[in-house]
Amino acid sequence: MGDIVFAGIIPHDLCIIESLAGEDKNLFIKTRASIEQVTKKFIEEKPDVIIVLTPHGLRLRNYTAVYTTEYCSGSFTSGNQCESLTYKCSKALSENILLSSEKENISVVGCNYGALEGPHSNIAMDWGTFVPLWFLKELQETVEVVVIGPTRDTSLEELELFGKIIANEIENTDKRVGIIASADQGHCHSNEGPYGYNPASKIYDSFINKCLKEDNLKDVIKVNKEIVENGKPDSLWQMVILSGALRKTDLSAEFMSYEAPTYFGMTVAGFFRR
Repeated sequence: MGDIVFAGIIPHDLCIIESLAGEDKNLFIKTRASIEQVTKKFIEEKPDVIIVLTPHGLRLRNYTAVYTTEYCSGSFTSGNQCESLTYKCSKALSENILLSSEKENISVVGCNYGALEGPHSNIAMDWGTFVPLWFLKELQETVEVVVIGPTRDTSLEELELFGKIIANEIENTDKRVGIIASADQGHCHSNEGPYGYNPASKIYDSFINKCLKEDNLKDVIKVNKEIVENGKPDSLWQMVILSGALRKTDLSAEFMSYEAPTYFGMTVAGFFRR
């Protein structure tokens, strides 16, 4: 029987990767150190599959995207520095999640690109997927990935149910699986940001951090909708799915760090057996 052996909430600004940060590398020291610490623990769990829930991949109106390609790869460049990743995808687990979700009338779509199979079945890796997996790059040759892009056009209750379906399908495998919610928090912490300043970002981030510190991820679904709208996070939907997936596990939250050195908040947390 398969098992969820760890989970995490990981921010995804490309400047967290020191080689791509340029002059901004010192802005993210705290977050970078926390991610390095938590992903070291992930690696020690020796996963077979890593599921990444990303807000910046394929964004389909009314549907959650489940990647069904053979590979997912990407490259990002800053100055003279280039970082690249290629991971093989767990098509079997992706397809099973997709089929079981369809049976429960969950709004999902399977997404392939290029060829139906083989090396040309390869979908571009967005930065929400790339950053967490970069910190796990030593696993490139030993793990497979499942990439999922949640829709924001359905209810949080449906996304929570989708998370439970993911957990059920993991149980039906013989794999050790980790799940990462790639997530930046509120995006209105500064007038210099693209969305301006709104105190809702601080309220939202404080609520999320409280849930994690109290090991109560299931309560993120109760967040005030107006605070979400005004605070402009890109984290809630992934965290609700993660909450559903972890409901049957004995993993406990370990809050690592929080900071908002620019216009958006960054929380790092892991979920492990104690």
